[in-house]
Amino acid sequence: MLCFCDYRAVFSANWDSNEKQYKKAESLLLEALRIKESYVARISLALAYLEQGKVNEAENAHLDGIRLRPKQSKRYEAYGDFLSDVGREDEAERMNQKELAEHLTRGSLMVRDFSTSVIRRTGCPSR
Repeated sequence: MLCFCDYRAVFSANWDSNEKQYKKAESLLLEALRIKESYVARISLALAYLEQGKVNEAENAHLDGIRLRPKQSKRYEAYGDFLSDVGREDEAERMNQKELAEHLTRGSLMVRDFSTSVIRRTGCPSR
């Protein structure tokens, strides 16, 4: 799994570091997100903001993504990586714990849903 820092390397490799390119990327990513919410577009937007020194906008991009898709643990992970990148280690650790809790909750729900499905099809609990 790529961490936030890895995405920055990929993003930087794909976009010229000049300010005009980041502004263009920002505009295109905002338009893409108006059309449809996307994890990749959201973290790319946060990176475009961060590369332009727009730390508050980058953070808000992450927070908006979490607000829109609170059950996607990878959004908490990306936000935790962002917090770490900007030197907010205590908050990053709390976010990483939240990501893990969300991930485990989703995993437990998937197991429960599978068990319920087995019971419905077979008429008896699996052992």
